Amino acid sequence: MSEKYIIDEGKVIKCDNVVIWAKWYEDTDRRVATTIVAPFQVVTFFTALDMGKGFPDAPTLWETMVTPGDDSERYTSLEDAKAGHARWVDKTLAKARIKNAKVEAVVQEEGKKL
Repeated sequence: MSEKYIIDEGKVIKCDNVVIWAKWYEDTDRRVATTIVAPFQVVTFFTALDMGKGFPDAPTLWETMVTPGDDSERYTSLEDAKAGHARWVDKTLAKARIKNAKVEAVVQEEGKKL
């Protein structure tokens, strides 16, 4: 089973208490950034679970997903997640064949506890 994590005052903390983790997970906006490039949406968020496979030095806790479709990428730091989000927005603009076009909406929010 994946290890569980929360963010408290900007620090990632391993959480072994499933009740505390579940409450935090339910109450927290875990999004790092959301960008809409019609008809696509690029979303980057804190997974709160170690999604890594074979990365013993750092848990893989952030992910970018592009929908519709199955493009995604995972990261071990918030900084990498932000950079990855920007890369995926660029790739999505190219994919949508609207280079240099206006992005309909850009929402970048910090979660309640992020």
